[in-house]
Amino acid sequence: MTSGDLAKRLNVTDQTIRAWTKEFSEHLSEGAKREGETRYFNDDDAGALALIAEMRAHRAKPPIIAQALKDGQRGRLPAVEERADLAGTGTGLTVQQMVAAIGEQRGEIKVLREQIADLKHELDQERAKAPTLLADRQRVRDTEKALERLEAQLADERAARLDTLERATKAETRLEMLQGQQSQQAQPNTPARPEAPTEPQAAPSVEGQREAPRKSWLDWLRGR
Repeated sequence: MTSGDLAKRLNVTDQTIRAWTKEFSEHLSEGAKREGETRYFNDDDAGALALIAEMRAHRAKPPIIAQALKDGQRGRLPAVEERADLAGTGTGLTVQQMVAAIGEQRGEIKVLREQIADLKHELDQERAKAPTLLADRQRVRDTEKALERLEAQLADERAARLDTLERATKAETRLEMLQGQQSQQAQPNTPARPEAPTEPQAAPSVEGQREAPRKSWLDWLRGR
């Protein structure tokens, strides 16, 4: 049996059969779970889908349906009926099919309402958290501003320390220069020693000039 056949017997669309097959796949055969191929449902699959259709018509929730399938419960396919137009409707559906379709739609509407209620509840919770989030954001901003003030203060202190260090270096250099000048002034000056006057040598007399060779001859004779 194909998904189209089941859809006609259960009075649902092919999309509904595919959605149920995907949601309750663990309770169906491999042939019913084929993706991209024609699905073939055996008798057990048909009974499972019939049970799903019946319980959905009675607004049963998916966990309850899954537990019933797990316990081995199966539904019964409705008998094949000839389509007859309802008077003035032109739908081509019998009264029983129309009632089943309405019941299914009501079940889907109920599920949607429950989902909307859950979303509203989550939205209310997020709105309740909003003041806390705003307070946390304000604390973060205050902390950032405090850090900026501390950084500016540290920068000023760093600049002041650098200026003090530069002044101390200049003062130390000046002090070393003054100490050098004082040490030079403290050394005694040694005056230059005057040169002794030289006595003028007397010019040799004429007699002396005459005696000079004589003495030299006398010295020569004595040496012999």
